[in-house]
This record gives sequence, C-alpha cells and structure tokens, in this order.
Amino acid sequence: MKRELLSKTNDKVFKEIFTRNKSCMADFLKCILNIPDEEFDDLEFLDTHTRKGSALDGEYILDIKVKTKSNIVDVEMQVKRSPILEQRIIVYLANMVKDQSCEGFKYKDIKKSVSVIIAAEHNVTNDNRYFHKYNMRDEKDNSMFTDLLEVDLLELKKLPKADDGTDLWDWLRFIKTNNEEEMEMLARENPEIEKAYDALQDLSNDEAMRHEAQQREMYLQNELAINEERYEQGMKEGMEKGKKENSIEIAKNLLGINLPLEQTSVATGLSIDEIKNIKSN
Repeated sequence: MKRELLSKTNDKVFKEIFTRNKSCMADFLKCILNIPDEEFDDLEFLDTHTRKGSALDGEYILDIKVKTKSNIVDVEMQVKRSPILEQRIIVYLANMVKDQSCEGFKYKDIKKSVSVIIAAEHNVTNDNRYFHKYNMRDEKDNSMFTDLLEVDLLELKKLPKADDGTDLWDWLRFIKTNNEEEMEMLARENPEIEKAYDALQDLSNDEAMRHEAQQREMYLQNELAINEERYEQGMKEGMEKGKKENSIEIAKNLLGINLPLEQTSVATGLSIDEIKNIKSN
C-alpha cells in the first residue's frame, strides 16, 4: 500500500530534505539571496546549536545553518504562527554574528548573517507579496547602512496559484503543495526539485521518520494551544487593568466635583475604601 507523503512544511521533514543534498539547498538559496552563484561552490552545513556564553543564548536549535564563501545563512521553517517571531529571529541573527568571534577575530572579516524564514500557515505582513527582504536602511531616504544583517521572509499562504515565472515560485510551490502530480511536474522541470522529491519519498517510507514528524506535529499543536491560552489570559488581564484604570480616572473626576463617596462607588464600581484611597492621594 502506497504511503501518504509527509508534509514538507513539517520542520523536521523540511530539514531532512534539504540537508540530504547540498545542491538542493544551494539551488533554493540562489533564488533568494542576491549573491553570485560561485558563492555556493563551497556551501557547508554548520552545527545548528547556538554557542553558549551570553544572555542571548537560549535552549534552541536552528533548523538549517549553512555557510557560503561570505555568508552565514539560517533557514527556518515557521510551521505555526508565533507572536514573538521577530524577536526570535533577532536573537538568532545576534548569535550568528557572535558565533563568528574568536581569538584573533577582525571586524573586517565578519560574514553577512541572513535569516530565511518560510512562514507556512499564517501571514506575517499585511500586503499580498510573498517575498520580503529586510536589511538596515535609513527610514527617510532608504540608503543602506549595512547589508551585513538580512531577513528574507517567504509567506506560503500568499503564493499565487499561477506560476509567476521564477525559480523561487517553483520551489515554494513544491514545499507548499501536497498534490503528487504537481510535485512530479515541478520535479520534471528542475533536477534539484527532483532530488528533493526523491528524498521526500524516501523519508515518507521511513517509519522512524514518520514517527518523528508526527511527534513534532503534536508538540507544535500543544505549544500553539498553550500560547493561545496565555495570549487570551494576557488580553483578559490587560482589559481588566484598562477598565480599572478608567474607573479610577472617572472617580477622580467625580470626586473633583464633590460627588459623595457612595455615589462615586456606584458610578465606577470601585469600593468605598478604594474611593477613599483615591481621594486621599
């Protein structure tokens, strides 16, 4: 019986596909990074664990970390929505820069640090563009301060159904679709996508990999539920705090026109003791 193919937006599956063939990783990154093809000649996969030693370090592991001749690139599959995506990516970039420092380090030798984020199930920006490139520029005249830090954001939900004629569209469509006929068509048109498709089929027939992918999906679902509960609780507490602050301001105004304490309490919902405390202050 033919096994259902694993989802390529599962970050464990995504990592396995792209780390099995350097040429697949290089071909995908060529569509995103504005650097010469020869930069990818010596592409190397790096340890994805961050180095300890500062308050920025946490218990996390990057999805894929690669080095080209003059770039360090982190490729992240953002499976579920995250309210702290931007903050997390900033920490990743900071650690990628820090990890380059060593004895004899010279500032002129620093490599460009890039985070490539593939947002799978949610929109991060409010426009219709599926590819955004961010770096350090002046907010008025758009002049570049430095290109040593870069974030490339790819949003799968915004990918148009019609081919836009770019190799990036082909890769993202391959990552997004679960339609085998469509994957086979894309594989016929790009030999590197064909390698990725072959890797996906191998992984889908691997029982251990299927189990890992399922466990990862369950973990992310639980994490999302916990984060949503925390968000809702935070919103509730914020609304209650805002309501209380508003009642205090109303009480101050009412006391300012000498409204009796009892009536002020009824009008604001605050206790008599709270009203007395406001009046004494």
